[in-house]
Amino acid sequence: SGEIVGGGGAGKMSTREASRMMVDAVLTPMQDFRAHLGLQRWGCLALVALLEVRPDDESMVATIVASGGISALLGAMSLMKDDEDVQAAGCGVLGNSQIFDPSIVRLNGTASIVAVLSAMDAFPRSERVSGLGSLAMANLVYKDDSNVEVILERHGSGRIIRAMHNLGSSVQVQAAGSWALAAMAGKNEDLREQALADGAAEACEAAISRHGKHEGEDGSAAGGNGAVARNSRLALDRLHGIEPEEEAVTDDQCSVM
Repeated sequence: SGEIVGGGGAGKMSTREASRMMVDAVLTPMQDFRAHLGLQRWGCLALVALLEVRPDDESMVATIVASGGISALLGAMSLMKDDEDVQAAGCGVLGNSQIFDPSIVRLNGTASIVAVLSAMDAFPRSERVSGLGSLAMANLVYKDDSNVEVILERHGSGRIIRAMHNLGSSVQVQAAGSWALAAMAGKNEDLREQALADGAAEACEAAISRHGKHEGEDGSAAGGNGAVARNSRLALDRLHGIEPEEEAVTDDQCSVM
C-alpha cells in the first residue's frame, strides 16, 4: 500500500517518510561527528544495510542523496582509507542502479570519481571494492557528461581493467568491469580510445573465455555467467564502434553484485 502503520495503529506514514526518518537517524550523527571513526564506520554500514533490507523501496537511494548522504560517505571514505568495509560501502551506494533516477543530482561527481578510484587502488584484490567500484564508475560516466574529463584524466578504464585481470575468477568483477567498460566506450570517443589502448578488448575477451560460455538448456546465457557474456559482448561491440540494438542501461545488467 506504500504506507507503514505506526505504533498501535495510531498513525500511518508513507514509505518515503519512513525512508527519510531512517536515513536521518543514520546521517545526523555522521554529519555532527565527522571525525569520530566509530560513528562514521557505523553510518556507512547502516546505509548499506538500509538498501539491503529495503530493496523494493525505490525512494531509499534518492533519500540518501537528497539528505547529504554522498558527502557523508565521501567524508568517511577519506577518513578511513584503509577500511575495506567503508570503501565498499561508499562504492556500493554510488554503484546502486537507483542512481539513474533523474531526481538524483547531488553526486559530487569529481570527488566521487576520485574516491572510487582511490578505493580501487587501495584494495586492488578486493572483490567487493573492485566490483562495486566498477558499477559506480559506470553510473558516474552515464550520469553526467562533465564526469568524462575527470575519468579520462584519472585513467578510470585502467583501474577497471586491472581489477578484471587481478580477479579473473570472480564472476561479479568480470560482469561489473565489462559493464563499466561498455558504459565508457558508449559514452565518449576519447574514453573508448583510452580503454582500447589500456587493453579493454582483451580483458572482455578473456572474461567471455573464462565465464561467458555457460548457457542454459535453451541456449541462452544464464545467471552470473550470463551477465559476463552479455556485458562483455556489449563492451566489445562498443569498443569496436558497433552500437547494438538493445538499450544500454537496464537494472538487471547493472545489478550484478
